[in-house]
Amino acid sequence: DPAPTDELSVTCQVIGQDASGNRETWAQPASISMKEGSTAADLTRTLFAQAGITADVQDTQYGFYLNTITSPFDEDLTLGWDQQTGKYWQLFINGSYAQTGADGYTLKAGDTVSWVYGSDMVMPGQMSISVEVIGKDANGTAQRWAQQTSTELSGTSFDAISRTFFEK
Repeated sequence: DPAPTDELSVTCQVIGQDASGNRETWAQPASISMKEGSTAADLTRTLFAQAGITADVQDTQYGFYLNTITSPFDEDLTLGWDQQTGKYWQLFINGSYAQTGADGYTLKAGDTVSWVYGSDMVMPGQMSISVEVIGKDANGTAQRWAQQTSTELSGTSFDAISRTFFEK
């Protein structure tokens, strides 16, 4: 039997954009061994150090804050909060927009942490959908048959509709 370990394997990546605004992978998904109890912030710092990424990261009274990252391909391109476009460094855990800060998420084995520069809270390769079902009652009066739900998923529009109606 292998000896017990306090390490877990997780993946981290950074998806930025080039000077023309085209999506660009700045750090390929890398499998990294971290100590149990580590956070997404710890993993982010480890990835940045291993990949040689220059970033402005602060520990504020509100926790870990990623201000900017400089492109590993263009030292004159540094991305952070952009008031004009609303873009910023979005945190995703296992493909979903994080509902907590990087230091508030404790890693689990197999997790994927992604930093994506954008403003839509949707991972590249996914789409965001909202579905609401309206029908008519026996008298022909419009009524809501299913409340509006929103989700992010990958695939086609048909996949989204199929999941909405056929999966529980």
